[in-house]
Amino acid sequence: MSSIRRWLLLSLVGCVCARGSAALPRYGPLEISGNVSAQQLFRTPDIETWGLIQQRNTVKLRVDYNLLERGQVANLLEIPGIERAKLYLFYRGVYDSVYDLTPGFEQNDIYGLPIGLRLSDIPRKQREAVRFENRLREAYLDLKLKHLPLSFRLGRQQIVWGETDNFRMLDRVNPLDLTWHLQQETRDELRVPLWIIKGLWDIDRLATLNNSFVEFY
Repeated sequence: MSSIRRWLLLSLVGCVCARGSAALPRYGPLEISGNVSAQQLFRTPDIETWGLIQQRNTVKLRVDYNLLERGQVANLLEIPGIERAKLYLFYRGVYDSVYDLTPGFEQNDIYGLPIGLRLSDIPRKQREAVRFENRLREAYLDLKLKHLPLSFRLGRQQIVWGETDNFRMLDRVNPLDLTWHLQQETRDELRVPLWIIKGLWDIDRLATLNNSFVEFY
């Protein structure tokens, strides 16, 4: 077996992931959910030399809150012109302990040859930037107008136009953060949310076409 094949095989075998997710009971218009995960990755050109290259611990929290239903707040106060309004928040916190566990680990290429760089050689600020993440990734408000077939999404969000495996054609609105990437992450994890105003005009029926709409941002 070649060195590259052994490296790929052992990288996959060395990936040990533990995940747990839960959603709390809905309290009226409020729903909170989230999950905790841990991912360990090992890299080696052969069975005798290997190194821990990632020990990522991730916490995700999601909040959904229905601000308006049928144009009313808590069935008491009516807001003119708006049928529905929903708030969405998504938080991601990350700690990669590999920078604390193996500060003297010497980096090798995929062939096992040293490249002359240790984790401790990376400047402190750069290590801190990739060791921790404490970020409200998405925060937006969905609005549905009452008398028009028009809805808006306002805030920090991802816009996804079509998805394919390992190939981006239309899904190019949000840039990708490849510093967070190795091999297990989905595009939802890699996209950088942007502050955007997005609108959708629901045409419904257009000549012989059904479910027609125009999306703009």
